[in-house]
Amino acid sequence: MDFITQSSSEAQFNSLTICVAWAKRSGIELIRPALESFRERGGVLTTILGISEGGATKQGLSLAHELSTKAYVFHDRRSATFHPKIYLFKGQEKSELFVGSNNLTAGGSYYNYEAATITSIDNSRLEDSKLLSDVEAYFAKLISDTNLCIPLTSALIHDLVTEPRYRIADEDNSWRNRIRALTQEDENDEEDVDEIITTPKPLLEIFGKSIHSRTSRPRTIAGRSTKRESTKGLPKTRPLITLKPTKGSAKKSALIFETWSKKLNASDAQHPPQKDSAVTGNVRLSQAGNPIDHKTYFREIFFGGENWIGVESGENGYEKCLVEIEVIDDGKSMGLVPFRIDHKAARIADQNNVPTVLKWGSTMGAYMRQNNHIDEWLTLVSYADGSYQMLITKQDPRSLN
Repeated sequence: MDFITQSSSEAQFNSLTICVAWAKRSGIELIRPALESFRERGGVLTTILGISEGGATKQGLSLAHELSTKAYVFHDRRSATFHPKIYLFKGQEKSELFVGSNNLTAGGSYYNYEAATITSIDNSRLEDSKLLSDVEAYFAKLISDTNLCIPLTSALIHDLVTEPRYRIADEDNSWRNRIRALTQEDENDEEDVDEIITTPKPLLEIFGKSIHSRTSRPRTIAGRSTKRESTKGLPKTRPLITLKPTKGSAKKSALIFETWSKKLNASDAQHPPQKDSAVTGNVRLSQAGNPIDHKTYFREIFFGGENWIGVESGENGYEKCLVEIEVIDDGKSMGLVPFRIDHKAARIADQNNVPTVLKWGSTMGAYMRQNNHIDEWLTLVSYADGSYQMLITKQDPRSLN
């Protein structure tokens, strides 16, 4: 990137902060000589890197760790993508600010069609110093969110690469052929299971919950707000349930925002009635007797605040989001498990069909096949703090109130 190459050679600048969604070796290597020269003359390099959507690589993280004075990884496990691209050179008298679409990758640095603005800042001017202060305050806010912004170390890189849900790529070995994310199987996949899985494998917990409140969605759907807020004043038809303390659950008490329950049939429970029938790999999020419009409820309300992205399938209106849900089976917490929620508007076809499904994933899919939960109840709970629970019970929890 010409901006970094040129600005790093200017003696007036003594610090550089890079805050980008993705960093790869292919991008950092192109500017490595400039960064090394900057560091050798006493420059302070701070990097804040994201890992969302499989955009980061092991080599990129390792190089950032090697070259930076301080380096951090920022990740929000609630499927909120970390997406900034900001480069700030600062000196005693002047600063240079680059804000655009450029990640620290080969494409972002040189090859892609990108757009950005470069602002020259006179630190002594009131208006300029205010801009500089605002940008630095943004960096400070990110770094202060210590549950989401973690110092980059060799140990952290190892953990991120080891845990497949973070989809850290390997530029020496195509990750698409090597890593299969826990929730990425095709819709009609039938997975082979060679061993009996009695409990989902615990996730490697690296990132926690943000200390900052999440921005809510202002619009409403069918007169109901998509914002997670107090249940006071909401329709009395809302199927609220009372949850008892659960063994091993980290959640002691929290305000319930939404609940939905369904009695699992053989297909949902991954035990098809015919031996030669393939398992579906999902549970259909239907109305199931709840006072909802299932065609919009899960996409717009229950999971409405998640990071929905389009699925490249050639079909319009096909979206997915990834969420972590605490699974509780018969009162026992199994910890957080990643799930993929698929919403395909084309499934509706004016026939009241179900457009939204929850993908069990490889771990929970194997667990469901090895344990018979036919005719048991599945309850999804959405809390006002943005977390979720999945309860599997022998009785309808609504009947226990």
